[in-house]
Amino acid sequence: MEAAVTSGSVPDIKLLVKKIPSISVNNTKETIMIKIVKIFGNNSDISQYTVELLREKLLNSDFNVVDSNNADLIISVGGDGTFLQTLRETDFNPKPLYVGIQCGHLGFLQEINIDEIDIFIENIKNMIYNIKKMSILRTIIETKSGINQFCALNETVIREKDLKALHVNLMINDSLVEKFFGDGIIVSTPVGSTAYNLSADGSIVYPTLDVLQITHLAPINSSSYRSLNNSIIVPSEMIICLIPESDYSSDILVSVDGYSTVVPCVKKIEIVSNSNHIKSLILEKYCFWTRIQEKFL
Repeated sequence: MEAAVTSGSVPDIKLLVKKIPSISVNNTKETIMIKIVKIFGNNSDISQYTVELLREKLLNSDFNVVDSNNADLIISVGGDGTFLQTLRETDFNPKPLYVGIQCGHLGFLQEINIDEIDIFIENIKNMIYNIKKMSILRTIIETKSGINQFCALNETVIREKDLKALHVNLMINDSLVEKFFGDGIIVSTPVGSTAYNLSADGSIVYPTLDVLQITHLAPINSSSYRSLNNSIIVPSEMIICLIPESDYSSDILVSVDGYSTVVPCVKKIEIVSNSNHIKSLILEKYCFWTRIQEKFL
């Protein structure tokens, strides 16, 4: 029986709490037996040293370290850029687990510090870890000559090829949202919300939420163009569409996770959340808000 609440009275907080459904945002406890390992590094001395140290320790612990991408676990040794490059070189494979060892600068995506390698190897040997699923962004660009497709973990950035003002119509699920006039537009995943999106005053999104974020770069508001000054967060199943205006340049600079290319004669850009995810190995000590505090505050 529910307690009656009359005007001016204070409801029993215990009764209210019982009505609120619990929402789980925990990482999955699923684990797999890891036997085959592939290691990626970069050209820095510290990365190369760590790759060799890691290889030796893994072999001594009876893991099979291979050169092919057909592995149970793929380890990226470097910073965030190396981790993103590793994903590109393995075609965002949804089958293996990915993990990063921090040898770079920020290292927000890197889970393991160099001094934790021994603990890390012991944990994967004993299957003491969690798996975090991370959504992938797919960008489909229709041009006069065909279709270009790109994948990204963090974000896709759309700008005019010569970095002049971008003129596009922004649509979500076939509904016109705005006529954008400004430097560019970022579409980011929850993981990417702490990357370029954050420096452009976008919002931090908890990584288990299944959403996409649209953030404007220096929008210009006039009598002809009106843009939102705040980022837009939409469910991941929605289609974000950018259509260049016919009176302006349709040659677009597309940047996916920092990899940039110019795509000429663009007719339409669709950005969607890919049906596949990549799986990231995280240690049980992982806490998203602790990571935010360590890296940004």
